[in-house]
Amino acid sequence: MPDILHITLYGTEHCHLCEQASDILHQVAAEIPCKIQHIDITTNDTLFAQYQTSIPVLHIAEFKQSLNWPFNLADVIRLISRHRL
Repeated sequence: MPDILHITLYGTEHCHLCEQASDILHQVAAEIPCKIQHIDITTNDTLFAQYQTSIPVLHIAEFKQSLNWPFNLADVIRLISRHRL
């Protein structure tokens, strides 16, 4: 597993589900070294078309894998654990 994970959270501002997903990622970050980037899909037409009906979406670049909502802390940990050596 990489030393630090790069996790992108695709969502929108004022989205209560995106806020819940962000809270989950901060719990992950307390246990696993990671950099979390929030991307507002409304600022990019391509991202908006791709994710508008599935946000929040978590993407881990190193694994080239995503989780669409709904997900919880256990789901995220399970995804990360699958890729540990």
